[in-house]
Amino acid sequence: MSSTDSPNDSKRGGPHMVCAAAATGIAAVALVGWVFGVESLKSVFPGLTAMNPLTALLFLTAGLALALPRGQALILPAGLLLGLMGLFRMISYAGWDLGLDTLMFRHALGAYSPSNRMAPNTSFGFLMTGLALVFFKRRQSPWSAKAGQSLALAATWLALFAMLGYSYQVPRFYGIGSFIPMALNTAICFALINSAMLLARRGEGWMACLSDDGPGGIMARRLLPFTLMIPALLGFLRLQGQWSGWYNTETGTALFAIALIAAFSGLVWYNALLLGRVDLARRASERERNRYARFFSLSVDMFCIADFNGYFKELSDMWETVLGHPKEEMLQRPYLDFIHPEDRRKTSMEAAQNAQGVRTLSFENRYRCKDGSYKWLLWAAKPVTEERLIYIVARDITQRKEAEDTLRHYAAKLEQSNHELDAFSYSVSHDLRSPLRTIDGFSQVMLEDYTDRLDDQGKDCLNRIRQGCQQMGRLIDDLINLSRVIRHEFRVEETDLSAVAGSVMEEFKNADRSREVAFALPAGVSVRGDPGLLRAALENLLGNAWKFTGKKKDAKIEFGVLRKNGEAIYFVKDNGAGFDMAYANKLFNASIRRRSLPAPASAWRQPSASCIATGAAYGLKAQSIRAPLSILR
Repeated sequence: MSSTDSPNDSKRGGPHMVCAAAATGIAAVALVGWVFGVESLKSVFPGLTAMNPLTALLFLTAGLALALPRGQALILPAGLLLGLMGLFRMISYAGWDLGLDTLMFRHALGAYSPSNRMAPNTSFGFLMTGLALVFFKRRQSPWSAKAGQSLALAATWLALFAMLGYSYQVPRFYGIGSFIPMALNTAICFALINSAMLLARRGEGWMACLSDDGPGGIMARRLLPFTLMIPALLGFLRLQGQWSGWYNTETGTALFAIALIAAFSGLVWYNALLLGRVDLARRASERERNRYARFFSLSVDMFCIADFNGYFKELSDMWETVLGHPKEEMLQRPYLDFIHPEDRRKTSMEAAQNAQGVRTLSFENRYRCKDGSYKWLLWAAKPVTEERLIYIVARDITQRKEAEDTLRHYAAKLEQSNHELDAFSYSVSHDLRSPLRTIDGFSQVMLEDYTDRLDDQGKDCLNRIRQGCQQMGRLIDDLINLSRVIRHEFRVEETDLSAVAGSVMEEFKNADRSREVAFALPAGVSVRGDPGLLRAALENLLGNAWKFTGKKKDAKIEFGVLRKNGEAIYFVKDNGAGFDMAYANKLFNASIRRRSLPAPASAWRQPSASCIATGAAYGLKAQSIRAPLSILR
């Protein structure tokens, strides 16, 4: 089947429907002539044989089945009806006459001499046309298509013989013995109905060569109409001249031969000229195609062209490189044969969408390699419905799919580790708090019940023990909070840092109203980030500043932002104890050994020695937990 024809061609209209409609009109006119008794409507010219009414009814049925856009369901019943009627009428010539062709207008039919019954050649024509219609509807193989077209061609030639017989006044071409001859309008209807079948399936069987886009198909389409018309027309003119007495038989035959030679010589010359132009255009197209083919074969992506019937038409060299199958093998088999069985259904659905003109922007499926393994391909496709082709580019994404599987595997393991860490954190919290509560409780009992037996040094030791226990409890809480914060789902939104910092400092002031701390805070400082994590970072930074300015009478804490080279630098600084800058690398490296908090787009910077980064501060908690333990030794 060519790219311009399809099994549904008969539904879309075309020259075959024109032929079928013309046959339907001629048959309908003949029936009207029988109904109203108008002789000129029953035949083409006065004095010629009239079309039998059953013949007209059969042509009307076949014509409507072929002409109607939704008449496909009528084709098989129409074919069976025509074939059986032709067969029964042929049997009647052997003596078993059912009289089917005289059921309508019996008295009008008897007025003719001989009686207007269906002619033998008409009956044979209906038998062949009916069988051709059956094959036309139920074709399943190239053999059946050729069989149906052979029957249609035979019926067409039978009709042409009758029409030439009427034109050249040769009764033997349209009549058999003493039987009534085939009517001229009957012969025309036979030619039109069978031509409609041939044109409707012009991409199949014997007719495929006529619809081919190659030089052979082009030449056949141009020569065939003239081959049929020129000899018939010249023969008619030759007889007219001889009947008019212009020349005798020998002269007429010579003139006919000379006219044929001249006509076909001119036709061959004209056809050669047109084929030369076609060949020049073909060569230019091939040069252009070869130019693009170089890119087609050099790309690391996999280019291909597929048709709407499920076959590859052209493949780039990368297909053989990636999958290992020879290109010849992939071109000869449906592409669904190479697709993973689990992906065939969705691939067929996507191909059906392409056949309707829908583009494919991103589609994934698996193709089988020569060694039996499968590779994932990512597709993009653009269909061209006029050409009934799909232009496709594919990319091997097998490594990406494997990486995604690996990431999912590690994500599952990480999730499991997080659950285990939660359980461990709970266990550590419970196990560490229990002895701390014991130590702190007994220390308080000793201070309350045995205070008169302790000197000042003993009381101081017990107070320091209690302070160490309480500090260690806070550090345990900090570690648990850290484990929760670092697994917090990151949620980005516009956050007012000025409001968050002010809220944190207000909490510190409410917790210790004995301290007087000057806090500098600019208004309207905002950033895009996770509100919860940003608050956690500010609580840690401002908490460090609050703690390390505890011994300063004129304590000052400032939160602000610096803008430099298009970059926003947010800072917290104070006039507290600070640390020796010589050890800054050691302090901040603690956050590298442990996971630090996610930060907003603008990085946190420390412009003073007393400022400690959030991640570093949480990293130091693990080391600081040893400090209260040393008090207990």
